[in-house]
Amino acid sequence: MSDTNDGTEKPAFILLTVLVTAVVAGVIGLGVAKSHRAAPPNPLGAQAEMPQPVDRVRFDPGQDSIPIDGQPALNKMAQSARSTDGAVIVISGGFNAGRDAAAHQALAVRRLAQIRHALEANGVAPSQLIMAAPSPLPPNSDPRLFDQIDMRLQ
Repeated sequence: MSDTNDGTEKPAFILLTVLVTAVVAGVIGLGVAKSHRAAPPNPLGAQAEMPQPVDRVRFDPGQDSIPIDGQPALNKMAQSARSTDGAVIVISGGFNAGRDAAAHQALAVRRLAQIRHALEANGVAPSQLIMAAPSPLPPNSDPRLFDQIDMRLQ
């Protein structure tokens, strides 16, 4: 091994990090997609399963503090989880996979953790919370997607 640094280590590490994150997100997405397959028609006419509630919190750009206007969504989701037997909340979000992808990914992870802690503080058991790996989003995506965290009750 050579002790010289040709300047390719950092970009290669970032590329590897984004690639691993994309694979993990793809595996999680595949698992979620398989678990949400449409059920066959019910010949007995039983009531169809209700859609799963989704709430989101939009963060201020570059910030990981939960904004005040995100509190109602957190309260609503926490109440739903506490009052539904066997309920689980999947917490997910994305990040800008363009320039400074590693920094954006780290910000997304901090935001996911903030939501998780807020739900726990609101009485949701840690065993009811699943924190998905942040998904890399193309830089040309809607900028609002970079700053939101979704909560899905399952």
